[in-house]
Amino acid sequence: MLESNNGLIKLSSFLFILLYLSAVKLVDFGFGSLLGDIFLIISLMGAGLLLLSFRDSKVLIYKDIFLLLTPLLLISLIYFFNIFFTSNPLASLQRSFLIFLICISFVFFYKMGILDKQKIMKKYLHNFLVVIIIFIYMYYLRDIKLQDASTFFLNANSFGMYTSLLFLSLIVTTEKFYFKFIYFFLGFFLVFVSSSRTSLVAYFIAFLFMFLGSFFYRNKSLYRLTIMVLIFSALFVLYYMVYFDLEKYNQIMRDYTSKNLLSGRNEVWPYVMNLISQKPFLGWGGGVDLKDVSFYDYSSHNMYLHTALQIGIFGSFLIFVFYYLFWSNLWKYRMFFEVLSLNGIFIWLVLIQNFEVTLLQNNLAMSIPILCLLAYLMGNLYAKKTRLLRIYY
Repeated sequence: MLESNNGLIKLSSFLFILLYLSAVKLVDFGFGSLLGDIFLIISLMGAGLLLLSFRDSKVLIYKDIFLLLTPLLLISLIYFFNIFFTSNPLASLQRSFLIFLICISFVFFYKMGILDKQKIMKKYLHNFLVVIIIFIYMYYLRDIKLQDASTFFLNANSFGMYTSLLFLSLIVTTEKFYFKFIYFFLGFFLVFVSSSRTSLVAYFIAFLFMFLGSFFYRNKSLYRLTIMVLIFSALFVLYYMVYFDLEKYNQIMRDYTSKNLLSGRNEVWPYVMNLISQKPFLGWGGGVDLKDVSFYDYSSHNMYLHTALQIGIFGSFLIFVFYYLFWSNLWKYRMFFEVLSLNGIFIWLVLIQNFEVTLLQNNLAMSIPILCLLAYLMGNLYAKKTRLLRIYY
């Protein structure tokens, strides 16, 4: 049985690593996009097949996890039924299937977090990430830039987002406290030189919560208020950026960074919100992208607007419900300091969605590794809590 678990853990570690390698889709070379998609599908399908191979029937009935994933499963169903109403049914079906696979993979890595008592997967992932970081730094040192650095990525924004994801993953997978700070500063430098403001802010706030977040665990009301503030801040960002005159602040930003405050989002978002207002309940179709219903040739650059555009405002509401349920689920692990790491990387994921589309579509390489890492770490904490309860009682 032990040998069987060790083999499963090694195979699962390989799938974990492939998830992080799926970001090759954003690398500037010919077959990068195809290769990234292949890595992602192998990882998700592999996780699904391995989950089905478990003889333990309990794996499929973790009530808390099922409840937590219910909003995402509902979104998957909405995209599925949208195939009858959208102009691109194949794209809607693909999104439905991918979201379902994400949920299955979440359950699988949660289960592996419970089984992996020696945290072998965590060690494998950490060592792999160290190699990737060394490679990125070596490449960066070949052509040092202090602004808009992209190394071998398609653009500086992708570079900043991926390096912030990598270093946060490193921080939560190392057991040595002082290494967490070393990784933070190494990561902060790369994210800073990428000039990706969203990634930099999200990275900094996530790290702060990892070490100061215990303040929010003082009582349950304060803790729940935190996620509500994050949710309403997402709505406030949209309202503020669309309805306020930001030209004064835009000029200040241009003077200091040579960049616009919103990089064109203040032009796109009002247009998207107008489209949503025309079909607020059903959206324009699960297979629709912004370029299909406008003259803009890129995404909405906001997960909630993009989802509402496709399947209506209820779809975006379900994402916020998922946030709330996930955050609330972590409360039961408040006795463990490690839970702050989960809070931190989850905050990063939430903040990124304010200005990008990565959670359930588009740049999935920027979200699925984090979601599966969260699931695995939750499994670790569940196993740890269960062992303590057995000893205590």
